[in-house]
Amino acid sequence: MRSFIRQTLKHWLDKRIPPATSVTLNQQRIFIFPSRYGLAYLGMSMGLLLAATNYEKNMIFALAFWLLSLFLVAILHSYLNLSGLTITAISAHPAFAGDHAEFAIELSTRKRWGHEDIRIGWPGEEAVLTHVTPAQPMRLMLTHLSHARGWLRPGRLLIESGYPLGLLRVWTWVDPDMQALIYPKPMQTHVRPEPMTHSEAGDHRAQGQHDEFRGFRDYQPGDPLRQVMWKTLAKGQTLQSCLYQDYIDLRQWIDWEQFEGMEREERLAKMCWLTLALAKGEGYYGLRLPGFTLAPAEGESHRAAVLKELALFELPSAPGQQSLQPEGDGHD
Repeated sequence: MRSFIRQTLKHWLDKRIPPATSVTLNQQRIFIFPSRYGLAYLGMSMGLLLAATNYEKNMIFALAFWLLSLFLVAILHSYLNLSGLTITAISAHPAFAGDHAEFAIELSTRKRWGHEDIRIGWPGEEAVLTHVTPAQPMRLMLTHLSHARGWLRPGRLLIESGYPLGLLRVWTWVDPDMQALIYPKPMQTHVRPEPMTHSEAGDHRAQGQHDEFRGFRDYQPGDPLRQVMWKTLAKGQTLQSCLYQDYIDLRQWIDWEQFEGMEREERLAKMCWLTLALAKGEGYYGLRLPGFTLAPAEGESHRAAVLKELALFELPSAPGQQSLQPEGDGHD
């Protein structure tokens, strides 16, 4: 029954206040009801009215009607405090699973009057108390706890106020139509990234038993006998060894197959940690996932691209949804 009521309310709200990146509050989108103090206030006013009727006291009548008139005026001012307020979605910052994702919201108005004591936040999260002046839009950073990787849609935002007397609660539910990308929670691993195969296009040289001749050096104990220049020794010269070299490519792979035997989420968490570790150093790194390969590169945009692929791996796509997401990630 409770689930049915929730679904019915959701469909009604979606029709009355559809998701949008910018919403201006009007009569259709504002709800108003007496607060607990307001209900007590009405009860007291009605009690005075009954007492005035019973005892036929004009002064009690005057007090009761004055209190009720004040309540009616408070209804108007409470409504005007939210009416005309515009809520605009600005950006969404990615985060790691289990952390709070940040969403930038801007409050503005075209009315001549300001908006006082506005409380805004998602249910279950810390709300922000603010006010909006006609001349200066107010930009807020709201947070929402993430639980799993993928796209986080925080849902409808609760905006409410008790201004001016606290006798009435005025509120609305708006859906700013924004989402943040949630990366896997990094999990430390001792697995090292897989180097690319040796190539002449590499960046670093290493000495050893390879194909390209580099030169000679004096023999050192432990040099392979096949590299020793016996002819120089026969001629009475110093015993020398041949040197060969190869190019070791500094580009490395973060490979799904390196984490064999682990569950999917554990693999992704360790690959995420490895990505962050490689991004701090020098060199190029790429990503290999089943059915997908991202060529090695470097830089902030490449790190964000790798983390995005890890975040969305084997998750259903959400067509028609656009994320308000700046460059960078949620890792300090």
